[in-house]
Amino acid sequence: MTDKPKPPALLIVAGLDPSGGAGLIADSQTASTLGAHAVVIATTLTVQSLQRCHASHAVSADVIHAQLNAIADDVDVRAVKIGAVPTRDSLDVIVSAIHRFEPEYVVVDPVRNATRGAALHTGLPFIDYVRRILTLNPILTPNRDELRHWLSADTDHIAKSTDATGQALIDAGCRAVLETDGDGTDQRCVHRLHTAGHIRCIEHDRVSGDFRGTGCTLSTALAALLLNGQSLDNAVDNALDFTLDAIRRAPADTGIPMRWRTS
Repeated sequence: MTDKPKPPALLIVAGLDPSGGAGLIADSQTASTLGAHAVVIATTLTVQSLQRCHASHAVSADVIHAQLNAIADDVDVRAVKIGAVPTRDSLDVIVSAIHRFEPEYVVVDPVRNATRGAALHTGLPFIDYVRRILTLNPILTPNRDELRHWLSADTDHIAKSTDATGQALIDAGCRAVLETDGDGTDQRCVHRLHTAGHIRCIEHDRVSGDFRGTGCTLSTALAALLLNGQSLDNAVDNALDFTLDAIRRAPADTGIPMRWRTS
């Protein structure tokens, strides 16, 4: 009797936002819409409304470890999306499991704070986070402020220069860096995809408004499309298009991107 092949899955490791604006609920909606089977691990539980994140409570590393082991029994983790990771112990457990799973792609949304409110990394020094994440050869999806924060990290892994860009993170171990411009103020958004020795710009008109969960939507869309076999360039273009469409259809009273299809 032969074992049944395990179905391919996208592992999503992130925080739970009970309002559905961001985090695991947003990630699951995005993955489902794009045809990827998602398995999820909650790293932190938040006290959150549509307006604000009031508090964040880390899930114990032991629980995360047990859940990762249980998931590995049932699915073939081909791609991973990492969101909020609150503690050093939970990061160690997650990174060790991903090395064991050997997925084809690891996409990291380097979120540290909720869009409105509490910090999501409460017991994890930033330098430790950077060093451990770089061992995964990740595809990083920072906005401009997050990218500057990474480039300023006090580690020998990342070269320092006055004109440092995502290329420094490629040299430090990232597979690619999608530098997003959603937090900018110009009329046009100019996103930059950094790969080894190359930068590709993707432009579109900026959508005005105050939106939540755009970073997790984009990063999960990218991971789902890569899982489904798209090339990096195509997956980036289609993930940006998906996120932009979800933002344009967002109800004005919530600012939550509409990640599901109604027809």
